[in-house]
Amino acid sequence: MKHYSIAFVFLLIGCSGAVTGSNYPKSAQTNTIQNTASNSITEQLPESTSDDFAHKLRNSSGLLKTTDKAVKAGKIDVYNNDGSHWYTFRFIENPESNETVNNDFKPFLYSVDGYVVFNLVGQNEKYFEVLANEETGLKKYILKTDKAFERQTWEAHILDSFAVGFNKNSNPLKNTPDGEKIKGDFLGSETNYYPSEIKGDWLKVKWFENNDEKKTENSGWIRWKQNDVMIIGLFTN
Repeated sequence: MKHYSIAFVFLLIGCSGAVTGSNYPKSAQTNTIQNTASNSITEQLPESTSDDFAHKLRNSSGLLKTTDKAVKAGKIDVYNNDGSHWYTFRFIENPESNETVNNDFKPFLYSVDGYVVFNLVGQNEKYFEVLANEETGLKKYILKTDKAFERQTWEAHILDSFAVGFNKNSNPLKNTPDGEKIKGDFLGSETNYYPSEIKGDWLKVKWFENNDEKKTENSGWIRWKQNDVMIIGLFTN
């Protein structure tokens, strides 16, 4: 049976500016820090994106997600900025029953079946710096040699998602990027919208009337981000 988990990304993360070497494990402080994110975005969301799906991408260099090796190992390890061990997240059926559960562990997306996705905010020669807690902006570290993880762009992650959610009022479906708004009674609240293609800030989605794949396939375009703010929600399988 397929497992579906939803990542409604409505958290507003107030990340700091450029990452400095002092934020990294001491053994790696002499390495050059790479952070490709822009610091020009203001702290306020644009009015047109202030809805439940808004999620700031400021300071994000992409994502770090678990691989099959993490699933086989049954756990992942996260470290502090002094190189000491911070937390081992174990893939178990009932994490609430585990006395070692860390309430500060709230990455971008995670499930007990082995799927964890961190927001990547920096790196140096030895470590990836990630947001371990999307609510507080807590930063922790993953060893680059850890084969339990691999990098992924936001665009690839979106296209890998089962379906997307979006605000049909502030982010309506259009026939082309920046084109005409699509109208129709078939755009119901229970419709599944499947990601298909990305062009710049625009995402092409497909859907079927009443979610019946035997019926005609429809398609349209929505914005997936605006001014470095992601404005869609992601459903993963």
